[in-house]
Amino acid sequence: MIAGVERISLKEHFDERGTFSKTFDVDISNHLQFFPKEVFYTKSRRNVFRGLHMQVEPHAANKIIHVVDGSVREFLVDLRPNSETYLDYLELGLSSEEKEVLFIPKGIAHGYLCLTSPTLVMYMMDAPFCEECDSGISYKSIEVLQNVNPSSIIMSYRDSNLEVIKLKT
Repeated sequence: MIAGVERISLKEHFDERGTFSKTFDVDISNHLQFFPKEVFYTKSRRNVFRGLHMQVEPHAANKIIHVVDGSVREFLVDLRPNSETYLDYLELGLSSEEKEVLFIPKGIAHGYLCLTSPTLVMYMMDAPFCEECDSGISYKSIEVLQNVNPSSIIMSYRDSNLEVIKLKT
């Protein structure tokens, strides 16, 4: 695990109409000391890769992400120089079936590969988006992704040209 990353189970209620899920509340906010400034979502299809992104100082941001529909393979890289898990990476599965959110602290780059069509991912950030602070690293920095055929995944020009860095193995 990467220091500070948390998976948080959600409360869900079922009845004959379907489900009702609470994705955020004051208990989560207080537990994480997380106070959202922006909420947005992405809708993607299978084989889309987004990332690995983060927002740096002076507007670094903690994030909570939630897979509302579909499933992803999530990749996290710790880029905090003073962290005990600096340059470690974590790979995990997230899906709408799991009913949880993922808390990602400042200084951790994250990205994901969409495994389903459609995939809907909601983000909450505790700092507003700042284009000058928007940063990232290449998916090729992660060993398990180095041999992925670029033509088999769909990504933005920007994401496909991010810097490759050396991580711990």
